[in-house]
Amino acid sequence: ILDSIQGYIEYGEKNIPCYLFNGSWYVFDEKFGDSLSKEYTELYKQNQSFANSLINEFTLSSNSSTEEAYNRSLYTNAQVIVAHTVLVDNVEIADAIFWNEDTLFLMHNKGKFSGIGARDVVNQALTSAEFFQRHRALHSWEAFFEMYFNKIQSKYNSKKLSLPFSKEQFVEKMCNLPNVNYVIGYIDGFKENSRTTYAKYLTIDVTKKLAAKGYRCTIVNTKG
Repeated sequence: ILDSIQGYIEYGEKNIPCYLFNGSWYVFDEKFGDSLSKEYTELYKQNQSFANSLINEFTLSSNSSTEEAYNRSLYTNAQVIVAHTVLVDNVEIADAIFWNEDTLFLMHNKGKFSGIGARDVVNQALTSAEFFQRHRALHSWEAFFEMYFNKIQSKYNSKKLSLPFSKEQFVEKMCNLPNVNYVIGYIDGFKENSRTTYAKYLTIDVTKKLAAKGYRCTIVNTKG
């Protein structure tokens, strides 16, 4: 049912989660909410150590207060390629791309950890994962990622900026790194005691769906 939700709001001071289904509004069952919160808390604790190390390793924290400002701030990060708003077949593969020795990180960012915010960024990540997996399976994947790099380079050129990596480096990493980790970054609100039921459900759901594709999912706080 949750996958078919047509609308979602959090009502009142207690952020009571209400969802629209088949033209009627419903409230989440309290027992379901308790079970969901327990699973979310476990996931949050498992996630935090690696999330913090990732933030430190790639200098991903920022004082930016909006998604747009945060993505702009990454242009000064020599470890990161900014691909925000670069579309291929109307799909945004990532807002930011970076890697280490064995893992490719595809990052999608959102301002607030809320029902609406999580829904938007989770949809972006899952659409990207489906698209990315399909093109990685093609025999012509090198040509595809060369085309993607050219689109990113055009974006940098329009800003009179230089990319931190060459086309050859980019294509080699996009094609060959054995592990893929989708990083979802929130500027505000992602915490263990979050009260937004729908965002917690979506966080659990995206982690499971990406794992089913063989991809890891890491959720990070980007606020410095």
